[in-house]
Amino acid sequence: MANIIQFPNKSELSSEEQKMLRSVVINDKKPGTLLYDFNVLAEFIGADGIRVSDKNNLLPMTALMEINAKMARPIETGLKRPAQRSFPHINGLYLLLRTSGLTKISGHGTKKILQIDKDVYDSWKKLNPTEQYCTLLEAWLLRGYSHVIGESFGSFTDEAIFKWDTLFKNISAKGLKVLGNKESEQNILYFVGTYTIGILELFGFISVTPVKPEPGKGWQIDKIQKMPLGIAMLNLLADKLFPKEEDTENIAQFLDEMMNEDEDTPIFDLQAIIRPYFPQWENTLEFSDEKFQDGIYLFKVSLDKKTWRKIAIPASADLDQLSSIILKAFNFDSDHLYVFTCIDRFGLPVKIHHPYMEDHDILADELLVGDLPLEPGSVMEYLYDFGDNWKFEVMLEAINPLNFKMKKPRVVESHGKAPEQYWYGDEEDSDDDE
Repeated sequence: MANIIQFPNKSELSSEEQKMLRSVVINDKKPGTLLYDFNVLAEFIGADGIRVSDKNNLLPMTALMEINAKMARPIETGLKRPAQRSFPHINGLYLLLRTSGLTKISGHGTKKILQIDKDVYDSWKKLNPTEQYCTLLEAWLLRGYSHVIGESFGSFTDEAIFKWDTLFKNISAKGLKVLGNKESEQNILYFVGTYTIGILELFGFISVTPVKPEPGKGWQIDKIQKMPLGIAMLNLLADKLFPKEEDTENIAQFLDEMMNEDEDTPIFDLQAIIRPYFPQWENTLEFSDEKFQDGIYLFKVSLDKKTWRKIAIPASADLDQLSSIILKAFNFDSDHLYVFTCIDRFGLPVKIHHPYMEDHDILADELLVGDLPLEPGSVMEYLYDFGDNWKFEVMLEAINPLNFKMKKPRVVESHGKAPEQYWYGDEEDSDDDE
């Protein structure tokens, strides 16, 4: 199995593939068990939500076995203490759940709660099976990055369609033998990702033959077979999305857009591409507009557990003002660039850059504090000085009622001595003896 992701081949759909796509029947068990299993996970979490891990917001170990037992096809892991990644289908479903925008996370640290957003879920239940299936496909292809589930594959190698295409390039007509094939095992584990295998099987794009796992080995794959739907769908996307291999200028532009973290709009319209074959895809999920939240925002800004400041700032202040008060609170100068990073409703990072970084879409002096996608318990990262890389945790503790007497941000509490911004080591005279 190749260990380098290649640019997808541009392949036109055959008349047989076009006919097959138009004849696909989608329900909770066809063409894969995607919709059945997705709804199992969504209903398990529910509006009340469940506690998730503090670092990557992953499902608790105690819930995984119960969720697995409710799946259409539960898997065996052979593990005594399986983690979320031990269940590739659940891990893949969780990625789709987060990147679909159906969930929200509240709280902080060890008290984070993952909940189903009731309004968005009501919108989800109004969609027909084809619309639900295509909505999840869109979420995966546009936003299905591995860091949402605490994994990382880097740059465009993390694009779902590249992993899909790379896997298919290595599956012959007879299938791909995995068990006992060290190269295939390593590439699936560290390059494609077992969660990608789970997602592709849930969509009905591949067929996976597992084997009974040995104790302590986890879920094991004997063989992977491409399904006709997976081949046709990949060919459709490759034909519509990717420039020809000889068109190097457009390929370079495409990859640049693919890796642009600050691009607000998707680089392709999936609905426009596949709706001719799935005409029942008329509606998508409805999200309420992010509204400006007025009030006085109370942030706890920390360098470590012992060194932190509490800052009160009006919602009408911009992020450049927030940067200034943070630096002032820690006795830092303001001679360097910075970037704020927060997480949006899809589990993806949103970066707000120093005003001088005009080549980026979102600048700090153009975004107000009250426009941030935050609620109490939410955390941002403030990275200052790209040489020394000072990392501050900025946690929103509360949004208090508006105080018309308070027009400027201020430090309201201070703990711990601020570190020296610049450290040059011990300076000693080093004159040589004459």
